[in-house]
Amino acid sequence: MSSERETSESNIIREPSTSIHSSNEANSSSWAARNPGQPIILPRTAPPRLDAAQKASRNIASQKQKENADLLHAAVKDALKDFQNKIAEIAILHNVSVEKVQRLIGGYQNYAPSRKPHLANALLHAKAQSVNSSKGEKYTIAEIRELVKEDSEMQNLDPEQAKVYIDELAEHRELQKHGMRANNAAAAKDMYSTLTNVFKALDSLVVRTGGYAIVFATRGHVNDTAMPTWHGTHNSMDFFEDVLKLAPDDVCRKFEQWACTRDENLLERDNLDNVRRTCIRLIKSGLGELLIIQFTMNYDNYETAIMNTLHVKLIGWPADVPFRTPWKIHTVSEMRRLRDALKFGECYWVAMSAREAAEHSKSLTTRRQAGETIGKPRAPRSDRGKKRGKRAPRGNVTAQPSKRARTGNQRKQRANVTTADTTAGDDGNDDYDDDEDEAED
Repeated sequence: MSSERETSESNIIREPSTSIHSSNEANSSSWAARNPGQPIILPRTAPPRLDAAQKASRNIASQKQKENADLLHAAVKDALKDFQNKIAEIAILHNVSVEKVQRLIGGYQNYAPSRKPHLANALLHAKAQSVNSSKGEKYTIAEIRELVKEDSEMQNLDPEQAKVYIDELAEHRELQKHGMRANNAAAAKDMYSTLTNVFKALDSLVVRTGGYAIVFATRGHVNDTAMPTWHGTHNSMDFFEDVLKLAPDDVCRKFEQWACTRDENLLERDNLDNVRRTCIRLIKSGLGELLIIQFTMNYDNYETAIMNTLHVKLIGWPADVPFRTPWKIHTVSEMRRLRDALKFGECYWVAMSAREAAEHSKSLTTRRQAGETIGKPRAPRSDRGKKRGKRAPRGNVTAQPSKRARTGNQRKQRANVTTADTTAGDDGNDDYDDDEDEAED
C-alpha cells in the first residue's frame, strides 16, 4: 500500500520554493517556471509503437469484443421484450395504464450518484496508478477492478486506511483541476481544448436563451506559445465596431499587449491590491445591477444610507472578515475570502421586502432612543458656537461684487430706455448697452 501511495505522490512535481521575484531575473520560459513551488501536471508520455504481431493480436481481440457486444445487445433486447410483456400483464391485472406501471418501476431506478471521492473509486485510482504507471499496454477499468478484488491489502480496510486512499484521490483531482502544465506545448494544448469546449457551450447557450456572449483569451507572457483568440456568438462582435469603433482583432491584440506587459505570475496576480480592486468592482457592480443606477457604497453608514434609504442589503459577508471598505482591510487572506464569496455567489445583494424595511427602520428608531450612535456622525463645523457673518468673496478680499441688486428706480429707468430703443434704432441700442455696462461696472 505504501508503494502505491508513493507512486501517486510522484505525479506531483514541486519546484524548490523561492521568494517572489521579477520574471526578468528568473526562469520565465513557461508558466510553471514563473510560479516556483506550485504543483505541476506531468505531460503524458506517448505509448510505444506496436509491431506487426501486436497489431494483429489487437485486431483479433477487437473483433472478439465486437462479437461479444453484439451477443450482449441481442440478449438485452430479448430481456426487454419479456420485460414489456410483464409490464402489460401487471397493468391488465390491476386495471391501470402501462405508463403508470413504468413510472412506478422507474421511480426506484432514478437516483443521482455522488461524485465525491469515496472508497471504491479511490481504490481503483490507487491500483491504476500502480499498474499503469509504466510504459506499455494499459489495463482497462474492468481489469483494474478485478485486480482490486484480488489484492488482499485493499480488503477490510480500517477507517484510517480508507481515509488515506480517499485523500490521495482528492489530491489527484485537485491537481488535475488547478495544477500547472509542465511546458508551453502542454499549456497551449490545454488552453485550445478548453476554449473549444467553452465556445461550443456558449453557442448552445445563446440558442437556448437568446442572449449574447463574448470571450477574449490570450497568453500571459511573451514566451508562452498559446495564440490569442476571441469568440462571439451570432453578431455580438459588431458591438466593438459599432460602439467602440474597434475591430475584434485590434481589441484582442491590445489585450495581448496588456497581458504580456504586466508580466505577472500567479502570486503577483493574486496580491492584495488586485484582490481589493476586484472586491470593490464586484460590490459596486452588484449594487448597480440591483438599483439599475450607479450608487456609491457607504460602509460607515451602511444601515442608514444603504439599508434604510435604498432598501437593499448585502448578505453572506464572511463572518471572519470585518465589515468595512476593502481599502481598510490590509490582510490578503481576508481579502481573498471576501473575493471568493463575492465571486462564487455566496455574498450578494438582495432587495429588502416592505416588511423587512419597516422592521429595520423601527429598529433604528429604537436604538437611537436608547442612546446608541448608528453609523459615523458627520464631523462638526470648526466654527460651531461662533457667530458667522456674511461669506467673504473668493480671491481679492477688497474686491467689490461684480453686480449690484437693482432698485425699483433702476427697473423703471430700464423700462423707459427699452421703450425708447424700439423707436431709436441701432444707435439707441448701442447707447443703452454702454450705459448698462457702465452701471453694472
